[in-house]
Amino acid sequence: MPEQHTRTTAAQAPATFNLLDEPWLPVERVDGSSDTLSLLEVFSQSRQITRFVGDLPLQDFALHRLLLAVLYGVLPGGASDEVWKVLWNGEFPTAVTAYLERYRHRFDLLDPEQPFYQVAGLTTAKGEMTGLERLILDVPNGHPFFTTRGGRGVTSISLAEAARWLVTAQAYDPSGIKSGAIGDDRVSKGKGYPIGVAWAGHLGGLLITGRTLHETLLLNFVGQQVQADVQWKPSDRLDDVPVWQRPQPTAAATQGLNQPADAVGSLRYFHGPATLYTWQSRRIRLAVTGDRVTGVLIANGDALKPQNAHQYEPMSAWRRSAPQEKKLNLATVYMPLEHQPDRALWRGIGQFLPVTTAETGSDRLSSLSTRWLSHLKFGAEPPLLPDDQLVQLKAFGVVYGSNSSVVDEVISDDLDLHLSLLSSRDPAVKGVLDSATALADQGVAQLTSFAANIAQAAGQPTDGPRQQARERAYELFDGAFREWVRRLTAETARHSTALESWKTTVGEVLRLTGDELIADAPPAAWAGREVSSGPNGATQLRNLPLADAWYRAAVYKLLNPGTKPQTIESSESRSDA
Repeated sequence: MPEQHTRTTAAQAPATFNLLDEPWLPVERVDGSSDTLSLLEVFSQSRQITRFVGDLPLQDFALHRLLLAVLYGVLPGGASDEVWKVLWNGEFPTAVTAYLERYRHRFDLLDPEQPFYQVAGLTTAKGEMTGLERLILDVPNGHPFFTTRGGRGVTSISLAEAARWLVTAQAYDPSGIKSGAIGDDRVSKGKGYPIGVAWAGHLGGLLITGRTLHETLLLNFVGQQVQADVQWKPSDRLDDVPVWQRPQPTAAATQGLNQPADAVGSLRYFHGPATLYTWQSRRIRLAVTGDRVTGVLIANGDALKPQNAHQYEPMSAWRRSAPQEKKLNLATVYMPLEHQPDRALWRGIGQFLPVTTAETGSDRLSSLSTRWLSHLKFGAEPPLLPDDQLVQLKAFGVVYGSNSSVVDEVISDDLDLHLSLLSSRDPAVKGVLDSATALADQGVAQLTSFAANIAQAAGQPTDGPRQQARERAYELFDGAFREWVRRLTAETARHSTALESWKTTVGEVLRLTGDELIADAPPAAWAGREVSSGPNGATQLRNLPLADAWYRAAVYKLLNPGTKPQTIESSESRSDA
């Protein structure tokens, strides 16, 4: 379909800005060039696109979820194995275009009655708007000097950029007090009191990316086949459809869609991925001057808590929560497994493999998206996934601060993995990954103890040296593990040589970082001092040679469990020192 771009002057607001036609999605093409495309163009050119290049990693995650919701609208409940195979080997069919055309009016950012992801006429009693810092997540709330944006970048933005931030805000907007919209009976004294962060803000977001956008969408287009006990398809009881197939939201909470406090985990409220990927966590209206967006009104939308959404939300792993089980008086409660800002994705990679299920009562559940890969690889006949292809597992998350009312930190990480590894159901493969990451963690623990012993021997505080040693070791392990796991397949992971090669790497890193600690040790550490070693006043000598011997013995034991350490002697370089 040819582009239908609206040309306007700065003084005249455009009559329409339809996301089906207007270029608003920034992409990188397979030849490395950049472009900005409409929604229709992205689907029709998906094999020529490698990725989105949004303003913020969170934006990429939100935009992928929007496109996936379109696919769920076309194929409710996901594709059958046969249809998925046709899509994987071909192009997106004309049915996608026909579907979007059917709901064309719901994708117009400026529609006077049903504007995309907004509420027409949304207003407060005083009719005020707020600045764009409420919409743009990379502008720290209350700290505008700590952002790369300034001047016109915050005062106004283009309609295309506003559309991207609109999708992102519906996914990740912080909690806190919002504008009190007329028509919302939850408003008190002109304020909308906190209902929690937007839906995706609860998640430890996961996206499996292929060589092209086409592959990425299909790898994450989870089918109903991954589970038999919960259905997403529209029915009298469940209606898992995107927001543009639902009645246009008003300022009030959507009746029958929100989750009451006493119905956590009820089948009636999560619906499925099409609903969750387009969940309207906020009621929003953009203020447009000419062809620029100059302000925004953000009020409370539809609240939703994440307890026991593991059968409906595919793009997160899950953890069992004993406190939530006690609080809600439920036998089992699963919460999203959130990413930690100080813990790289590779350090917990084993928990993302589709080995455990809720039926086993596991403390950790893999995402439905990796279970979908496992189905494509092992549940379909013949297998639908290629045997030897690298994909990238991407992690997205937010750390909220001050009662979840501001964004403190954005989490973005990725890891290259073979499809055969990421889709493996074999506990032995998971065991190799768990053992490898545990070796690194245990090695770092020994190194930080070594650093603390050197500091004590020199009469210095230990916290700083511990932290520095920890950061240095994980810096080296990070690159080494990524390279090691990139070469690993499900088949090679079962061989003993896989873990042995990683042990060799661990030993090299620990020797290097140990030598660095010795080279940087204060002269006073060589002579050492007596250090209190217990509550009864006993003391123990701490000096560098002793600390070095303890460290090397601990590393030997870590890498050679069940064997006796060799005779410990200082190296020639250390004796000379």
